[in-house]
Amino acid sequence: MTKLPDYLGETYPESVPVIFAPGVVSVKGRLEHGISFAPNTEELAFGILSKDESGKIYYAKKLNENWTEPVVFEPLKDKSVFLPYFSPDGKSLLYAQSKPDTDNTYVTDIWMIEKMNDNWSSPKKIQAPISSMSREANASMTYMGQYIFHQIEIVMVSKIVSPQIYFAQN
Repeated sequence: MTKLPDYLGETYPESVPVIFAPGVVSVKGRLEHGISFAPNTEELAFGILSKDESGKIYYAKKLNENWTEPVVFEPLKDKSVFLPYFSPDGKSLLYAQSKPDTDNTYVTDIWMIEKMNDNWSSPKKIQAPISSMSREANASMTYMGQYIFHQIEIVMVSKIVSPQIYFAQN
């Protein structure tokens, strides 16, 4: 029988969904989103949305058969970041990063940080045409290296037009 991956020591649920990792990932009163496990299932990243609508990515890793406590992902600790996604090879993490703009809006773009020899590099913004004047988020990557992401065009502060899902070559 194939050994099932260890997702933070959680018991695999039956057919009824259950709260994931209560008190560790899922904390009462906190808004978690966008959990992603590395393909080897020995790293995880997830987002937390704050009441001021800024975001943080939390990260945990399996060391010596034990999971570390999820903590703010050090390379992005001073950024407003959301929706992490490990690449299919586990060597990079895609995420959305927001910066305040005029008129109480935010510019949100897709960024990537790569792992080399177990160390994370400096973050890099995915350039145009993927990053644009619209808001991009929810990025993922195919095994062939193409990006799939969500883009929302903002015409006015209170009006969002044509949310779309896009597919682009890396």
